[in-house]
This record gives sequence, structure tokens and C-alpha cells, in this order.
Amino acid sequence: MNETLKLSLRRIRKKIDKSSGYGYLYHYFDDTVKLLKEWQLSNPNDEDNDELISTIFKYKSECDYCKYNSPGWFKYAARCFYCADYLVQFIGNKSLHDCLENELSSTFDMLIDSESISFVEDSLFDKYCLKEHNGTSVRDNYIRAINKAVYTAHLHHPLKSDVEHLAYCGCKFAYKRVLEYIEKYEDFSYLKEWIPGLSTPHLADIWYRFPESYIHDQSRHRHMITSIKRYLDDSLELHLKLWEFWYDYDREEILEVVDSDTLIEVLEVLDDVPFNRLLNGLAQFPANEKVITILEHFTHDDEVWVVNLSRELLKSHINS
Repeated sequence: MNETLKLSLRRIRKKIDKSSGYGYLYHYFDDTVKLLKEWQLSNPNDEDNDELISTIFKYKSECDYCKYNSPGWFKYAARCFYCADYLVQFIGNKSLHDCLENELSSTFDMLIDSESISFVEDSLFDKYCLKEHNGTSVRDNYIRAINKAVYTAHLHHPLKSDVEHLAYCGCKFAYKRVLEYIEKYEDFSYLKEWIPGLSTPHLADIWYRFPESYIHDQSRHRHMITSIKRYLDDSLELHLKLWEFWYDYDREEILEVVDSDTLIEVLEVLDDVPFNRLLNGLAQFPANEKVITILEHFTHDDEVWVVNLSRELLKSHINS
């Protein structure tokens, strides 16, 4: 390994120690990767890689920062994990290469139980989720990761765009992995935990009242408002897709598990077509107190068509 490359790797580690910006995650990293590719191409059998190994472990150790309660640190830890994994490919010795990936498997195992998991790139999640580590199965990894993402998805703070971005990333990760898990294992049993766990009524309340109820001088915070509104819109869309997915699987289970107030809040934020479909479907259950409560609520709606539909369904439901 030439001195220029060694110096570049040492510079990254020095930057990490000083924490002087995040350049060691991006442009310093990219510059070093370019040098590593040139080195590997010119010296395919060169095993002088002590500096590279030290840098991999430095990035790996930085992942511990995911324990800090800050969206920035969660994202930072996920990026460090990406950098560490990426550098392993330049280790030519297969035994050492595998040993380093096993080390990173333990880091991934830690990240699964952190909000950082929602920032881990799809390719890395797929790669390390498939590795069984410390006795955990792939299925266990999915369940743990989804549990954490569902928790992350309800961490809202409508005055902080980085927190709303965190909640949105949790929601996006949960949506993708819930559908993957069910397709892979045909196990729908966790829907009754995961989907109510998203706390859709809480999100809907923020979505309704943002920004008027949260930001007094909107003209001074236009950029922040735009960002947060986008995260809220996108999160709510994913929430509702999951509710419809669960409804299509087992609407009877929804009625058994979810209280009427929550169902009302979910229906309130649906578009007209899915609202009509779901309300009609729920009304098919005979003599159900939750359904009666929901239909009675919507007989007082602001929209005439909703009132008329609800009255008609309520009358049919009571007489059924």
C-alpha cells in the first residue's frame, strides 16, 4: 500500500477522532475509495492492509453513537456502518474478509434495536439480515427491525424537521419490511400489533393542525414548514396503505382489535373512494357496537354525501 493511500486512511481516522464535520463520511471517504480502487487494480495481491483494517474498525466503533437520542446521530451511525461495510470489499484475503463481515454482523445486530435501522440502506439490510448471528434467525431479524421502525414512525415533533424526517424514515422502512415479511413468511399475525403501533390518530391530529396550531409566524419558517408538511403527507399516505392492506386481509380482526375512536380517525383522513369502500365493508358486520358508533359519528359529518351514506348504512345495519 502506497504512502498516499495510507495517509488518506489516517486522515479519515484523525477526522473521526476530532469530529470536525462529517466529511469523513462523504468526500474524504469518496476520495479514499478512489485511491483504494486504483491500489487494488495495480496491486491485486498486496496484503499491506493494516491501515485499511484500522479504518474499518474506526467506522465500526462509531456506530455506537446510535445510542444517543438524536436523529442526526442515528443517521450518522447508519452511514458509518455503510462506510465500514464498503471498505471490507478491498480486503483480498478471504478468511480476513469473512472475519470482518462477521464483526459487522454484530454491529448490525445492535443497529436493529436502534432508530438507526430505519436509515440503513436496503442493500445492507438485505445482506446482513440474511446472516444468522448470535442465534437469531432471519425471521427474528425482520420482526425486531419492524418493531423498532414502527416505534420510530410515531416519534413526531412538528417543530423539528429532522425529527419528522426520522419518523417518516421509520414509517417508510416499516411499510416496506412489513410487506416483505408477509410475502416471505405468509404470517399476518403481527399486523394487529404493527399497524395500531404506528399511532395513526396522533399523526392525523398533527397533519390536520399543521402548521396553524404549531407555528405562529409562518412567513419566517416557510422552508421548515414545506419540509415537515411533506414528511407528514408521505407518512400518512403509507400509514393508510397499511391500514387498507390489513382491512383487505381481515377486517373482522380490525373490529376486534381496534377501538372505534381510532377507526374513526383513520376513516377521517382517507380519500373519498377508500373511505366509501371501507365504511361499506364495516357496515356488513351485523349488530356491531363499534360499527354503530362509527356510523353515528359520520352522520354528523360536514360533507352531505358522507352524512347520507352513513345514515343509509346505519339504518340497514340496525335493521339487519
